[in-house]
Amino acid sequence: MEVANFEDSDPFFDKAKWNLVQFGLICTYSVGLDGIRRFPYRIYEHTGLFLVAYYLLLVVICIPVVYVQMKVGAVVREGVLGIFNHYVPLLKGVAVAMLLTSFFISVYENVFAGYSLYYMFAALKQPYIWETAVNSSHPLYRIRKLPHADIYFTDNFLHRSASVGELGSIPWYLALSLLGAWILTCLLVFKGAKFFGTVCYVTGPLVMLLMFCVMIYGYAAIPDSAYAVGAIFDRGNAAKKLLAYRTAAVRSVESRITSKMSLGNSLVWIHGMFQHITCIGLWAGVLPTLGSHVSEKKATTHISWILLLSLHGVLPHLCTITLAPYIYGLARSRGLPLSDVFKKDDQLLFITMPDAFSTLRVSPVIACIFFLFVMIFILHKQAIVLLAIQEALVSLRPSFLKNVFRRYELMSVALCGLGFFVGLPYVTEAGYHYYKLFESYMYRLFYLIIALSLPPFIIGYLKLDSYIVPIERLSISIWYGLAGLATTCILIFKFIVYPVAEESSDHRWAGMLGWFIAVLPMMACFVGGAVHALRSEEGSLWERFIESIKPRENGENIVTLTTNFCDANGSIATSALDDTTGVKILRQVERHREVVVPTNEKCEIVPL
Repeated sequence: MEVANFEDSDPFFDKAKWNLVQFGLICTYSVGLDGIRRFPYRIYEHTGLFLVAYYLLLVVICIPVVYVQMKVGAVVREGVLGIFNHYVPLLKGVAVAMLLTSFFISVYENVFAGYSLYYMFAALKQPYIWETAVNSSHPLYRIRKLPHADIYFTDNFLHRSASVGELGSIPWYLALSLLGAWILTCLLVFKGAKFFGTVCYVTGPLVMLLMFCVMIYGYAAIPDSAYAVGAIFDRGNAAKKLLAYRTAAVRSVESRITSKMSLGNSLVWIHGMFQHITCIGLWAGVLPTLGSHVSEKKATTHISWILLLSLHGVLPHLCTITLAPYIYGLARSRGLPLSDVFKKDDQLLFITMPDAFSTLRVSPVIACIFFLFVMIFILHKQAIVLLAIQEALVSLRPSFLKNVFRRYELMSVALCGLGFFVGLPYVTEAGYHYYKLFESYMYRLFYLIIALSLPPFIIGYLKLDSYIVPIERLSISIWYGLAGLATTCILIFKFIVYPVAEESSDHRWAGMLGWFIAVLPMMACFVGGAVHALRSEEGSLWERFIESIKPRENGENIVTLTTNFCDANGSIATSALDDTTGVKILRQVERHREVVVPTNEKCEIVPL
């Protein structure tokens, strides 16, 4: 008797397994947005010492977190919500908060994908649109000597308002660019994980090829580009030489700059930690999803997490090397110090780089390619987040989703449509201020998610007794717990020592809105998940509480089946899944070649 493939019979039950080549191409998501817009500036800000902190944190923090979360996901074949629901049901709301935070972050990151999409086409017009759209008599250019690209991005492109209180209108081209970015994201995940793995056979090599084209052109066509990377790392020595003959006031400023170039400066470690959190998604809920789509074999799992961390460590460096000749060439052509042209965050991508393209007379094809590879890196990150959310939704209420959407593709369209409408405030004239507000407050209570997510993963890893020897399980679990606690302490320290700037009295409501964004969704998820877990159990409140913190054993809480899936000959014909535990049991059925037989509207496992 043969066991049917549940993935083929149920369109919502997508647990396709990626091979190592696919997984390696998918891991390019670890560059994301921050690997391009922030990593190069962090190296320049803290010199090469930033890399010391970056790699130390990668070894001490990232290795146990990535390994444990991917390993549990690979063995259980579930995403973060399924893992929490199985091992500590009371904390399932933490998993929901984790995914909700990731969704909100993906919404504003996709805004930058929309920017890149617009600039990609705008770069093909010669002369560059940011050169011709700004008049030389513009006061910002005439008085402050701001580059055309800066004025164009702020005034002509964003139409940025003066404050967060001036909402303004939505420029049609920004809304269209945002819609285009979400359509492309939807196409990546339209048919689920298996389809995304296939698409990455094209997008993965393509994004690397495009990046190398921009890199080779920069070092071949821009004068003195051989010194570009060294100039970024040599900022500390240059500043120290100036201290000998500067005035007292200037020396004070430069001393504050050089103080950032020390491992004793807490910002070096804070920036390194945030680089890992935002790029690789340590507690974003994506790592268990990645693990659930690779083989649970020990060798394959080890290769997968090593491959992910290796690419996470290398690819941001390649992005820095790619951008270096353009930034250095811009500074030399203007006769300015590197600090005057090297901007961070979105300004690096949409002010510094466009300014370099126009000043250095870079080919419009290369400029177009640059914005294309930036967009692909961002879209890969969004696709991974959406896959994690979609699979969590299927685990949460598959019967509801089947009744509403009927097909997996409709759920993908609905989720991307929701992301588009939630992202519309970011493309208003006050959108830049909303983005800064959201980014400032979104991680204020993220340490709670990290701390509360430790028990489910540790319990899940400790219960993998058939895969790992006890001493290894214990040591890795302790390492994972200490890594989570260390990250929690870093985040708390950051928000105590470096608090968010207070809003002016005219817009004090903006700070209240920021705290609302940080607190309400997270608390609602915590409370809602706990209430749902308690209501799912039977008995008194105390008995329900005890049951909701106990890991569920195999065979518990199997719900009434909605369809028969054993035909007259005893072969499985269709699948019927109603909750996370049911999914896990049917997975074990597939591995152990057992058949689930309906009995009195319940099901039981019968060995073949």
